[in-house]
Amino acid sequence: MKTAIVIDLGATNLRGALVDDKGKILKKAVTKTPSDAHKVTQTIIRIIKEVARNCDVNDSKEIGISMAGPINQKEGSVLLTNVGMTRIQLAAPLKKNFQQNVFLMNDCEAAVLGEKFLSHRKSKNLLFITISTGIGGGAIKNGKLIKNKKGLAGEVGHQKMGLKYNLKCPCGGFDHWEAYGSGIAMPIFLKSWAKSKGYQIPTLDIFEIFQAAKEKDPKILEFIEKVAQIDALGIDMVAQKYKPETVVLSGSVFLKNQTILLPLIRKYSKTKVSIVPTKLGDNSPLLGAAAYVFDNLD
Repeated sequence: MKTAIVIDLGATNLRGALVDDKGKILKKAVTKTPSDAHKVTQTIIRIIKEVARNCDVNDSKEIGISMAGPINQKEGSVLLTNVGMTRIQLAAPLKKNFQQNVFLMNDCEAAVLGEKFLSHRKSKNLLFITISTGIGGGAIKNGKLIKNKKGLAGEVGHQKMGLKYNLKCPCGGFDHWEAYGSGIAMPIFLKSWAKSKGYQIPTLDIFEIFQAAKEKDPKILEFIEKVAQIDALGIDMVAQKYKPETVVLSGSVFLKNQTILLPLIRKYSKTKVSIVPTKLGDNSPLLGAAAYVFDNLD
């Protein structure tokens, strides 16, 4: 049985797993992503040792890492967008510690691989979009992963939406999808939207926004509908570019609130393709990183 040790380095959580070549997670560990960039590599090393405990880490042929942030494959480094845009070397320290090859890839590219190969979707043209702390995406066209140097996430969440609010995105740009629909930006958008409507709404975080929606607060429900309209527009724009047969939605903001968001997104989307929730929960990037490792072993 082939196994791989895989890491999903997200903006909020850092997940690790030992995965076999059938896509079964044999062991999994989760911790918060360190806010100090210098602690990220050491935390990954600790998680790798934890998921490999009671088995020889060297039995796992390679290490696969998916991450939310731009990647420099040549340097083996990643730009940690959640801790002050800090670039760290990642591949070299892990190779030194474990004497294994290290494969780096964007988390959304990994996730779309996981959806394609490990949730057994039949679509040859597949689009994966995560609505989470940020917004990112990955695509498979004619059965092959579409790749670029930094990953599709740099394009999907940062496409201009043409909205009157023209809000500043966490990346520093303006009027990006991520400036409206992401977990980090939605509370800021709520303030701007409420002002434009003449509403008095207290400052709410992302959890309080959706709790108010679940409690049927009429103004918050109106706001969520606006967010869903923007999400639908973003999906339509990406779908027009990649022409998928299926759009798979994931990410913590979406998964925790899909009963509210999914019907509205489907209502406002003009694309004819199927829009479905992930079958893999938050495991898509982990399983996709494993699929990428096994593919490189063959």
